Amino acid sequence: MPRAAAWAVRWACGLVLTRDAPLRQVDSAIKREPGKRLKRGALLKVLALELPEEDLEHAFRTLVRWAQAGDLFDYDEEADELMVE
Repeated sequence: MPRAAAWAVRWACGLVLTRDAPLRQVDSAIKREPGKRLKRGALLKVLALELPEEDLEHAFRTLVRWAQAGDLFDYDEEADELMVE
């Protein structure tokens, strides 16, 4: 991805983080955890509260893709955790 495009994605994701309640809740939940890591099960609970009508697995996969694209969070597939570094 060209540098300007990567910056634009990070900027847009940062903007969403400040305005999107579910993403803010996920960000807060991760930052409250020791090591700033949140297991998949705990993340799904946050999403269930924020998005009760949504398919949680789809919401989870979407969140992981967008968070990685925007450099908001990292996802450790082996540990099945979302984290802030």
